[in-house]
Amino acid sequence: MYYSITGRELAPADVEKFGQPEPGVGLMTLSEAVSRRELLGLDDFELESFKKPVRHFHAGIESRDDHSLILINAINRDNVEEYDRIAFLLRRDKLLLIQIEDADDSVSQGFGAIINKRLHSAAYETLMYDLFAQFLENGEEILDDTEEEMAAMESAITAGRLERELNDRICLLRNRVSRVKRYYDELVDVGEALEEDDTGIFGASCKRFFRRFTDKAARLSQTAQALSENLVYIREALSAALDYNMNFTMKVFTVVSVIFLPLTLIVGWYGMNFSMPEFTWKYGYIGVIVLSIIVVIVCVLYFRKKKYF
Repeated sequence: MYYSITGRELAPADVEKFGQPEPGVGLMTLSEAVSRRELLGLDDFELESFKKPVRHFHAGIESRDDHSLILINAINRDNVEEYDRIAFLLRRDKLLLIQIEDADDSVSQGFGAIINKRLHSAAYETLMYDLFAQFLENGEEILDDTEEEMAAMESAITAGRLERELNDRICLLRNRVSRVKRYYDELVDVGEALEEDDTGIFGASCKRFFRRFTDKAARLSQTAQALSENLVYIREALSAALDYNMNFTMKVFTVVSVIFLPLTLIVGWYGMNFSMPEFTWKYGYIGVIVLSIIVVIVCVLYFRKKKYF
């Protein structure tokens, strides 16, 4: 699909108009781009770069005399291990998105939503910014979800609800945030390269929107970095809480052991094979019981006074 920009109106047009001077934006699949390579001005190297497998989030930019080509592996909100691979073909006052890999068709849906939004208030600069900015949103939602989950973790740790899988969840969140940060760092590089405009195809207003895009990507990268650091603090808080619980448990065992040490002494004392006067005393058995109870009470009162428990 292709739309020409006349005044501030968007109108459906034939993709052949991509080769004409009037402004326009469009979207096509990789197979369509290959079949129209001459119209789009794509060479073999550029087409091969579309198909080249990439194992991580990577954004790159190639500049030619009359156009710039940007490859973006856009982060997937539902699964950060997957990505949508999209190419931006930029000419003077023209922008074409090429879907390379997009299993859930989110790029096409996002393109349609932006076209409907700008149908009667279209300007090439704002359309271009909207089409670029949509690839900031998925990572932004991931960061928002992560921040909410971190707040819930902090509340759980403060309340003493130390679930067994909490540490594993912290590790998963750190990996997720790290990938999002790397993704935004790549977008910052793209935005800075577009601002430099080696091909000279962008006007001052376009560069202003590129600066806005770059600044937003940089802020989101900083947010991701801050969340990553906060996750370190949460892990330290979790470790401190677990250590505290362990120390408390050990203290209880220690106090109980100390209370029963005098009783062990009494048992050992009266277990010796010697003739003791208490053996022939009528109240000797009861006396030892009372002595043991008194020892326990004295120990408990002493430890309570010292606030050992």
